Amino acid sequence: MSDASKKYTEKEFSLILAKAAELAGSSNSVSRVEDGLTLKEIKSIAAEAGLDADSIARAARLIPDEDQPSVLQKVMGGALHVRRGFDLPGELTNERAQRILNSARWAMQTPGVGDANSSGVSWITRGASHVFVSAQGAATQTRIQVTVDNRASLIGLILLGGVGVVATLYTAVAAGDSGFVNPYLVLAGGAAITTALVWSAVRRITGKTRATLERLVEAIGEIL
Repeated sequence: MSDASKKYTEKEFSLILAKAAELAGSSNSVSRVEDGLTLKEIKSIAAEAGLDADSIARAARLIPDEDQPSVLQKVMGGALHVRRGFDLPGELTNERAQRILNSARWAMQTPGVGDANSSGVSWITRGASHVFVSAQGAATQTRIQVTVDNRASLIGLILLGGVGVVATLYTAVAAGDSGFVNPYLVLAGGAAITTALVWSAVRRITGKTRATLERLVEAIGEIL
């Protein structure tokens, strides 16, 4: 479904208006929030509060489709794998395709691997942070798809947790042999510290994943 014909929920409407106000540096608010409006209708309502159409369009690209996050994602502060698709007016020409590719490279500060022409855009990065950008053209619009996948970072976190567990067990055994410290207290304290460190790292990665996605979406949207 294209952005023009998509119907936004009341929650998405509120998020778009809040994000648009943030992007425009405005404190204006809209009291009329409804369910099932198109982006064109949202722009019309927002104009009453002095929010320009460009800010609304940018905000709509940055707001994900309304899905109920899992309990784990709520605790983690987000997901390690995120995807955003949006439409931009105008057909996909060779020049536009190259601009999409260059904006992705600029946003990520890495060359990546890919190709760009009027048939489509496909660009991918390798490493712990896996980014994929694609574009397909139609007669009057260009469909952009951006994916950021940081699940490979879990390998490092698992290793960190494993090292923490081994260190905790070793310290607990040593404490028990010495007789000065209760080994169960050492075990509990070590487990708590290891869990806190791993969980903090997970939340940091989910935040980075979300920020990377928004940076790419903004870069591509602005250059077009």
